[in-house]
Amino acid sequence: MKYSVKNLLLTACAVVTLGSCKVEGSITVNNDDYAYAQYLGFQSKNDSLWGLMNLDGEVLVKPTFKNKPLDVTQDRFFVQNTDSLWELYSAEPEPKRIGSDQYASVGAFRHGLCPVSRPNEGLMYINVNGEKVIDMATLNNKAVVAAFNFFDERARVQTADGCQGVIDKQGNIIVEPIYAVVSDYRYGKAFAYKTLKPGQDKFEQEWGVIDTEGRELFSSTTGLMWPIRDKFEVNGLAIVKTNGDNDKTYALIDETGEIVRNLTMDSVEEISGDYIVFTMGDKYGLMNVDGEMLIKPSFDWVATNGEIIMADNDGTAQFQLFDQNGQEIKTLDGTEVTIFGRYVIGYDKCFRLKQDDTDALYDEYGQKMDTEADTEGFTQMIGEVSSFANSDKAE
Repeated sequence: MKYSVKNLLLTACAVVTLGSCKVEGSITVNNDDYAYAQYLGFQSKNDSLWGLMNLDGEVLVKPTFKNKPLDVTQDRFFVQNTDSLWELYSAEPEPKRIGSDQYASVGAFRHGLCPVSRPNEGLMYINVNGEKVIDMATLNNKAVVAAFNFFDERARVQTADGCQGVIDKQGNIIVEPIYAVVSDYRYGKAFAYKTLKPGQDKFEQEWGVIDTEGRELFSSTTGLMWPIRDKFEVNGLAIVKTNGDNDKTYALIDETGEIVRNLTMDSVEEISGDYIVFTMGDKYGLMNVDGEMLIKPSFDWVATNGEIIMADNDGTAQFQLFDQNGQEIKTLDGTEVTIFGRYVIGYDKCFRLKQDDTDALYDEYGQKMDTEADTEGFTQMIGEVSSFANSDKAE
């Protein structure tokens, strides 16, 4: 049995709302910085062509494309042509090609900007009209080999020497490219890891948390605290491993690095919002950030996106759906589940279940949803957003 949810979109964001928006140029920008995919690709069973639909089951684009399109972000999406190069389109029932450029690598639109590279050229950020806004071929006279999507109006970039820094929407350097890795910003904070020194292992690596101005909020150099997920949740907490790799001790910390709560478990599989998926022995369970046990470690698999909670025991061909208190709502027969991640608008409304080689959407109560895509022979719906663009320019 395969669970695509384990490899898909279990990243976190704030509560999804479209109520606070502003217009920048010709597009609508969602001020909720952590949910932005408006439509996902679905494939027709009849002809294997791809279209676009949202999690309300509404079809924006009927099956048209031979290749799978990337998710729609800020009314734009990319799809590969017969030469395996990406083309930019407007998100409307009859998509229009934006510009004539073809891209070797693309990210996704955030704050009106998207990292891209043309074949054999350096990196740049374009706007929704396909126009170059930031030239990112070099930074501090070093070639840039990767440029990431914007979060909190900040984007990280990586130079040819393997170091990462941070820029703002004008291309100004906020954080010099001196770190081994900088995470994406979430709620105004990012994790920054320094280069390992000779003889150091992972748990001895120096790291810290920086704000959107690049100021260090705190650092950990003791080797006794290590981030499990490079992200802070909307509740202001992050989870770390304590005491190196020696025992089962974990902790929740705040943005100052102070321990809020100590936890004991064999491993942390995911933290999403107020929920922690963990293991004891070879079984999965679920607790909240207060340390309260919601689902005892008795399943072969548990997953949550912070809203929908699913569990399963291998070989049963049944999935259990739980509410926010860990009470079982319903048992569903199926062979594969996708819980849509929190980068997708409407992620909290439904999940995808494969049954008898046919895929369908189910709501948070386990009821099958009617979708316009059913009439097109709906077979699968996959959230897929590129997080960065890379350069293939030979130096």
